Amino acid sequence: MLSHESGTVAETLTTLDTAIFLADTVIELTHDRQSRRDHRSVEIVKSRGQNCVTGKHTMQINDGKGMQVFRRVQAPVVRDNDQPTSTDKRSLIGVQALDDLMGGGVYDGSFTIVVGISGAGKTVLGTQILLEGVKEKKRGLLVSLDEHPAQIIRNANAIGIDLQAQIDAGMLHVFFESPQELEIDAHFERVVRMIEEHDIQRLVIDGVTSYSTAVEDQGAYRNFFTPWWASANTA
Repeated sequence: MLSHESGTVAETLTTLDTAIFLADTVIELTHDRQSRRDHRSVEIVKSRGQNCVTGKHTMQINDGKGMQVFRRVQAPVVRDNDQPTSTDKRSLIGVQALDDLMGGGVYDGSFTIVVGISGAGKTVLGTQILLEGVKEKKRGLLVSLDEHPAQIIRNANAIGIDLQAQIDAGMLHVFFESPQELEIDAHFERVVRMIEEHDIQRLVIDGVTSYSTAVEDQGAYRNFFTPWWASANTA
C-alpha cells in the first residue's frame, strides 16, 4: 500500500494522475467541513478485478477503535418477489377504537406516519404500539433524536405506562442519539445492528422533523426513510 499527499498544486495533481494509472486499487480519503463540524469520508475510486460499493462513505477516527467506516445510506433494490408490504397479515396498534377505524390494525411490513404538533401524543401512541407488540412476543425498538431514554421512561410512567419492565426483560429497546452532531451513515448502521442483534419486529422512529433538521443532504434523508426497514422483518 502506498500513501500519496493530494492537493491543488499542479505538480501534485500530475503525480497523482500517474499513481492512479499504475495502481490496481485507489482509495481516496477526504476531510472537509460541513457547516461548523468536520466530516471524514472514504471512497473507492477504482478497483481492478473486483466489485466495490461506489460513492462516499462516512469515516471516523475514534479513540480506542482507530478507523471506523460506515457504509453510506442508500435505498435498497426491491425485487418483485421480495416485497414485504404485499402481505395481508395485520398487527394491532393497541388502541381499540383506532384499530377498528383502520379495519383491524396496520399491515405487517408497512409504514405508518403519525402527524401532529408537539404535545399531541405522537410518542404516547408510538410506545403503545410497541407495548402491544410485546403482548404478541414481538420485540420493539424506539429510536429518538428528541428525548433521552430516561426522559421517555419518566414521561411514560407519568401516564401509567411501564416501559422499564419491558426494557429489563429485553422485549423493548430505546436508542437515543443527539441530532446536533448526527452522522447519518453511522446512525443508520447502529440502528440496523440493533434490529439484527435483538430480532426487532416493531420499530418506532420518534422525531422525523429532527432528522430533516440534522441531515443537510436531502438525498441521504430520503434514503434513510426508504422502506429498507421491512427487510429486517419489522412491522
